[in-house]
Amino acid sequence: FFCMANTPKKSRWYLTNEQLELVVTKNIATRLYFALLLKFYERYQHFFEVPSEIKYHVIALIAKQLDLPTNSLKKQLPERTIERFRAEIREYFESPGITRANEERIREWLVMQVFSKQEVNAAQLFDKTILFMQQERIECI
Repeated sequence: FFCMANTPKKSRWYLTNEQLELVVTKNIATRLYFALLLKFYERYQHFFEVPSEIKYHVIALIAKQLDLPTNSLKKQLPERTIERFRAEIREYFESPGITRANEERIREWLVMQVFSKQEVNAAQLFDKTILFMQQERIECI
């Protein structure tokens, strides 16, 4: 499942000074892609598969911050580059990514904290699980 919240506020897409410093270390041809990965992950705790998952106005906002054209996303990056970017972003946010240990933590939390205390419907379970994953900095899938 995906960690998707309500429509994001514009301010959540602004890069911090620290994030800008990180982004400008990237090749100019890949900066916008990296910045989008960074902000999307910060917001949703998972990575987008393709940039078209992001609304154009968000892409334009981030591109403007970087003084880059939005069409710099047209070129598909090599998978190795994307994986390297993802690893760097996980490290930046101190997120271990998806692991068996995290899956076990979620199972244990569900059994001990959710199922044992109350009856919940599927929507409530989903919401509670997402909240737990966000609090524990567990990457959503």
